[in-house]
Amino acid sequence: MFNQFHFPAKIGSKITLIAIGPMLVALGMIFATLMVEQRQLQSEVRQTIEQQGFNEAANVAKSVYLLCAASESHNRKELTHSLSIAHEIVQRAGGINLTDESVAWRAVNQLTKSSVDVTLPKVLAGTEWLGQVSTTDARVKIVDDAKHLTGNFCTVFQRMNEEGDMLRVATSVLKDDKTRALGTYIPVIGPDGTSSAVIQTVLRGNTYLGRALW
Repeated sequence: MFNQFHFPAKIGSKITLIAIGPMLVALGMIFATLMVEQRQLQSEVRQTIEQQGFNEAANVAKSVYLLCAASESHNRKELTHSLSIAHEIVQRAGGINLTDESVAWRAVNQLTKSSVDVTLPKVLAGTEWLGQVSTTDARVKIVDDAKHLTGNFCTVFQRMNEEGDMLRVATSVLKDDKTRALGTYIPVIGPDGTSSAVIQTVLRGNTYLGRALW
């Protein structure tokens, strides 16, 4: 006959806990490892996405820069070509000359819109006075010829004073009312006290190529 032994309930619980304890610890370690790996994976994915975004933005910026550079190069070549054509037109017309005869102008500052009365020598193309033509129904030598041949606007400026303000005495540039911007002038010094890069370059006897802000 076998004797039956009955373990107390507490001892049985302890044995059960001892048996499953290592399993729970192992599962906990696995879970913790998975959580760490998940965070690392999320961080790597985020970094990868950010890097891809930076690379894509860099590629877009590079494409825009190359497009702008190509456009700038094209515009400079076109401008240089147009200037050479205008120069040829002036030479064939006999050059730009001044006479001893003077003409009155109502000169309007294109920035401040203030006006001043000035009297300047007439500007000739060869021996023909360019006139004071503000309408578009009459042809103006040089500026209209250049506009016709190049498609670009053309202006003949005359120095107004010792400072170097430049008056439009002939132009194909139009105002909002579709009349020529005749009699407007570019001041050598702007309202903010800065000097015009265009005028400063021209006064030095050089050709200005670039944006003419005013």
